[in-house]
Amino acid sequence: VFMRDIQVAKTGLQAQFDVENRAIMLLNHRDYETFPLATRPSIASALEALDAQMNPEEDLLVVHLVSHGMQNGQLLLQQPGIELPNLSPQDFAKMLELLNPRRKLLVISACLSFQLIHSIKYHDTLLFFSSPLLRTPFACDEFPVVTSFTTAAYA
Repeated sequence: VFMRDIQVAKTGLQAQFDVENRAIMLLNHRDYETFPLATRPSIASALEALDAQMNPEEDLLVVHLVSHGMQNGQLLLQQPGIELPNLSPQDFAKMLELLNPRRKLLVISACLSFQLIHSIKYHDTLLFFSSPLLRTPFACDEFPVVTSFTTAAYA
């Protein structure tokens, strides 16, 4: 589901903007040979790489994260056979603080995703969460092909 969500997001953004050479997809999935793993260091490196290509006054940084959310606000970063630390709201906020673009759109598709709002407080940043505080995302089916949230946001 998460891989399809990311692909739907990229396709939706590509239809509106030229993101083909300015998009980085990280994915923890059995198809790990196709995409780089999403780890805290790789997420930070991807954000830095995008930041280096952007005009901070004109460009919009779009970050779409999809994962399982935890009660403490962390996003689960798991890959079978590899023990990875989760992404905490505080770590994600620190990554964003280092970036130059003024305008950011953060799309977080995960249960309990609204908890990230306590750490991410920036002017010129639009936060788009799939679920309210202490709730699962709307229309989150047990085994969806793609989440309803991502479909509504990008399709």
